[in-house]
Amino acid sequence: MSEKIADLKPEDRSHFLGLMAKYGQHQAGYEGGRLEVPKDGVTLSKRTKDAGHHVRLSTHDLDDMKRWLGVPDAVVKGDSEFKAPAAKAGPADLKALAGKSLVELTPEESAALTSAVHAYVWGDSEALAEAKPVLESLVAPMEGTVHVYTTLDLKGPLTFDDDSATIVLANTINYYPGGSIESTVPLSVQATSIFKHS
Repeated sequence: MSEKIADLKPEDRSHFLGLMAKYGQHQAGYEGGRLEVPKDGVTLSKRTKDAGHHVRLSTHDLDDMKRWLGVPDAVVKGDSEFKAPAAKAGPADLKALAGKSLVELTPEESAALTSAVHAYVWGDSEALAEAKPVLESLVAPMEGTVHVYTTLDLKGPLTFDDDSATIVLANTINYYPGGSIESTVPLSVQATSIFKHS
């Protein structure tokens, strides 16, 4: 399999560059890289120097986080099997948090805030649209680390130990027995092709 973006099949290259563009990443300055994870595993973070390209993203907009990590509203509403997370408080209760700082929140308010952000990103964001400015004022800036590889060969666990949301982009992911991708924080994995080998 190819190591460089320029060597990918045209349709794979087009799809992979589209994935990269979604996160503001472009081919310029990045040729691509292959990472082989051995059976005993590897732990990576945004500070790791390896075959990948690692970029820190920051936003004040919950819609960016939903686009980067979450589930599109069309999927949430269109899939009767999908179980979206629910907010512990409605928009009116959440709007009552306006003007407070995180340290001023009671444990109940903090739990309501956390559940609302999760419901916005991984559920129906339209249901919480009224409260979006208050949510953003309390949780922004929000950050994520994008790890880009042309090929990931997973023969053991690949663990990401970032202090923010983790996004893994790859043209090809090869899962071998014992291979997995894990994270201590919210994780999104996107690839052009995923293969499971026995």
